[in-house]
Amino acid sequence: MAACLSVTVEHRGVAGDGVILRAATLTVTGLYCPPATDTCRASSIDLRRPRIRYPGGEGASCVTAERITLAGSVRFRASGVRGRVFGVLPLTLSSRTVPPVPVPYLVLDGVVAHGLWTRAGHGEATATSVGPDSVCESAARHHPDVASTGSAARAR
Repeated sequence: MAACLSVTVEHRGVAGDGVILRAATLTVTGLYCPPATDTCRASSIDLRRPRIRYPGGEGASCVTAERITLAGSVRFRASGVRGRVFGVLPLTLSSRTVPPVPVPYLVLDGVVAHGLWTRAGHGEATATSVGPDSVCESAARHHPDVASTGSAARAR
């Protein structure tokens, strides 16, 4: 599975290439987005109940897990990230719009990220499924608190 994920994680398509992350909670530790770049750094990223959908028409695929933790030298970018700070305050940003100020700890609930690219030195996942797009749709039925990645979401 690690080999499969390393190929997926190393995908360097342009931001907005269709990769969609949805998660109940995103926790970022040691966030820093240097100026004049669209790639951010972090000490760790923890995702609770993530669903990551990779485009491909009939060949679309999905990774779901109870939890995914990325650590080591974490690098990421996203064309858009939407979530709720403290579970209440809406926040929308991209890796290009985060001010170049270190953020020691950030927690977002109800997260949706588009155009995602991620690389990490180490990753761990629990209760993980990798499969066709239907894996995401099945996970959406079991965890309705995380927005759907199914055909209704693709139509938007």
